[in-house]
Amino acid sequence: MKTRNGLFADVPENLWNDWHWQVANRAETIEDLKKYMTLTPDEEAGVAKTLGKLRMAVTPYYLSLIDLDDPFDPIRKMAIPRAEELEYADLLLHVIDASNPEWREQADVVGSLIRQLGAEQTPRVEVFNKSDVYVGDIRPHGEDIVSISAKTGEGLDQLLAMIGKRLDTGFHRVTLSLPYDKGGVLDMLYRDAKVEKVEYGETIEVEAVCSEKTAGQVREFITGGWQPPKEFWED
Repeated sequence: MKTRNGLFADVPENLWNDWHWQVANRAETIEDLKKYMTLTPDEEAGVAKTLGKLRMAVTPYYLSLIDLDDPFDPIRKMAIPRAEELEYADLLLHVIDASNPEWREQADVVGSLIRQLGAEQTPRVEVFNKSDVYVGDIRPHGEDIVSISAKTGEGLDQLLAMIGKRLDTGFHRVTLSLPYDKGGVLDMLYRDAKVEKVEYGETIEVEAVCSEKTAGQVREFITGGWQPPKEFWED
């Protein structure tokens, strides 16, 4: 039987594919999450603060997609809420289960909650997940709507492009490879950028979010992600 990321190995396929079972077995508390992963202190504090204002509900399906050992896993960051994300967000991603026949009612509840929190003016993208098993004839579509499948990868490029378009703030995520004798560059990144990940191997591998100016200063070390535009003499 498929282990589903090492979780829920004893759940038969008929229950796993039943949205009623998924809803009934959601992780809704810190203690629920700790059954499946080790939360970072920041995550635990964030969830505790959020539960004073919002409800959290992570289905077994989403838990099976999370990298349980990586706090920076994008699905993990999407599923484990933070109050600050809503209060200071530049963009809201409203993820809707497209396979749920009652998705309209659930979407209305989320919309009402967003209005109660005074965030109705924050730009929002409605993300219809599980589009590969959508139950209707015509998928929801529109300027601020995207259909994806976290399982197959369908629509993820479109979602990233949509996010990038709405969050074009002049900051960009880059990957850098630093020689050990360039450790001062890492110090500069901690000072002038947002360092998200550092790994030490043959070189120092860094993931950071930088302004264009900072990225230009370290362009010789950038190995992935956004690339600074070339100067005119480099063409």
